[in-house]
Amino acid sequence: MQGLTPKYGNIKGYEYLVQHLQRLRFSMSGGMGGHIPLTFSEIHAYNESTHADLSPDEVLLLAEMSDEYCRYINDRNPATISPPYED
Repeated sequence: MQGLTPKYGNIKGYEYLVQHLQRLRFSMSGGMGGHIPLTFSEIHAYNESTHADLSPDEVLLLAEMSDEYCRYINDRNPATISPPYED
């Protein structure tokens, strides 16, 4: 997303993690237009099938990055926002 300042500030040296997250497609479909974070199983399968050789700390960071991505996207998706009224 060009022109936006990352929440985490300077990621210099960690760009490769963003590339891995892009290859993982950031999240999984949660249905109804929502996104759910990648599971450790998904990240493990990616790590094994691509021989990425991610460390346990890198796997944790990818999971946290996916979680933050989903929170950001879902907070802005009208399909996942509760209506401001009750029946």
